[in-house]
Amino acid sequence: MLCFPLDNAEYEADALGAWLATRTRGVFAAEGHFNVVANGDMTVTVSPGIAWLKADDYWGVVIYEANPTVLTLSTADGELNRIDAVCLRLNKNQNQPELVIKKGAYAQSPSIAAPVRDVNFDEIYVATIPVNSGATAIGALDINDQRMNEAYCGLMRDGVTGISTQVIYNQWAAFMTTIQGILDENTAGNLLNLINSHAPVQLTVTLPASGWSTTGPYIQTATVTGMLDTDAPLVDVLLSAVAATAVAQLEAYGYIGRIDTGSGQITVTCYEDKPAVDLTLALKVVR
Repeated sequence: MLCFPLDNAEYEADALGAWLATRTRGVFAAEGHFNVVANGDMTVTVSPGIAWLKADDYWGVVIYEANPTVLTLSTADGELNRIDAVCLRLNKNQNQPELVIKKGAYAQSPSIAAPVRDVNFDEIYVATIPVNSGATAIGALDINDQRMNEAYCGLMRDGVTGISTQVIYNQWAAFMTTIQGILDENTAGNLLNLINSHAPVQLTVTLPASGWSTTGPYIQTATVTGMLDTDAPLVDVLLSAVAATAVAQLEAYGYIGRIDTGSGQITVTCYEDKPAVDLTLALKVVR
């Protein structure tokens, strides 16, 4: 029988594993832990983070990654589609963690394969990515964040007292089913047209390191075709596939303190310092 921790007692890994077994599988938080962003090609970058997995019923493990990780998706098929998963797993045979692209099966209407949780592997999916036939690049809108979905990932919590994100997810799914059930064909069609008219618009802009004003606050105005002065875009940074450059870009991205939109342009302000590397921003606009 184990009791952990006791004063002046030596322990092996299974004692700490038993303590960590009280946590559920999942990431530490949905913001900033294993977030997946597109790079504009067939690669994605996964941010640093902390997550929990299971080695056994009474043995939990913590996975910690301190650096951004660039993963490459396989070439798309010429006719069939697939859904890949950005998979964080414990390889029990190799006794090590892995962050990989788990390639989906090809089909006209593919489905997401369930995470493997057996004697060989324990997996969570932080994102899924549809790879349609003929695709040559992955965009921001192609990435489906699964970190709040406990069927694939979820947020780490105490297994007894924590609030399940699956409950919230199930409530949302039930609400959507109810809405679908009460809409007649004409109303549903009009609603679909309305939704489509407000579908997100994906824009990008590159801010060169040489484009900032010389004195603080450091300001740069850049042309963004299609931007409106009433837009309030969601902003993310597209990272280089070179790890060292990606780290510098993440640091530089943190300098941005304000973004103002105008007709066909944005104005970006950095208050404390200015980026020393070029930054490419993805601007998701919902109108």
